[in-house]
Amino acid sequence: MISQETKKGECKMKRGFLLGLVIVGVAAFLSFGQVGAQDKAPIVIGAVQPLTGPVSIDGLSVVQGIKIAIEKVNAGGGVLGRPISAIIEDGKGDPVESVNAVEKLIRRDKVPAIIGCWASSATLAAMPIVKRNQVPLLVETSTAPMITDQKNEWVFRFTSHNDIDGALMEQYLVPKLGFKKVAYLAVNNDWGRSMATAVTKMMDKTGGKVLFVEYASVAETNFTPMLTRIKSSEADTMILTTSIQSVAMILKQFRELGMKMN
Repeated sequence: MISQETKKGECKMKRGFLLGLVIVGVAAFLSFGQVGAQDKAPIVIGAVQPLTGPVSIDGLSVVQGIKIAIEKVNAGGGVLGRPISAIIEDGKGDPVESVNAVEKLIRRDKVPAIIGCWASSATLAAMPIVKRNQVPLLVETSTAPMITDQKNEWVFRFTSHNDIDGALMEQYLVPKLGFKKVAYLAVNNDWGRSMATAVTKMMDKTGGKVLFVEYASVAETNFTPMLTRIKSSEADTMILTTSIQSVAMILKQFRELGMKMN
């Protein structure tokens, strides 16, 4: 069994740290010349992450990275002699909640740049808002290819996308790991759907096959019906694309069903 979320989760805090450093530079550039040289007020950046809800563990890891980056920059004297601070809003990984959070950061808090919005569906929903208001959005986690395909000049992706990830798997899954018949279990959002599509194309190209895809909501807790269908299929491998929390529940129910596969 292979989990996309497990691999990506290992990098999220580091990515948040590096992204924090990058956006500090963006914020400094946009703030330069707006205030007098003697002004020591903080440069305030925005972030939209899932702080509550079913994917909060992932969002909180990004937030930790952002905070570490800000502490490091401020310990070195800040930017233009000014400290950095962040307003972090809870987008819950949801498109509507994330759009509301982005609107608040732009209109009420007037931040010069935003980190967000973790989930691809949430990021895609926020992209027209930042474009209309000409506020840079740095994308730290979202991997749906459509984010790049839209060519929004105010959006800067800080991660690879699913087509790239799928292509990188070509040399491993079938040739080296021997995955021939795959059952795919993915979260039902832009990330999960686009990743399943990318892996399906890659498997077809390299002599394997995705037999079917099971989609689950982001808040799903009972995976037993899906796992039962996978168990009764001809699949020799199961690939997961979902949150860390969901992966943990899937593994527990997988073992309870006595399942054994790649």
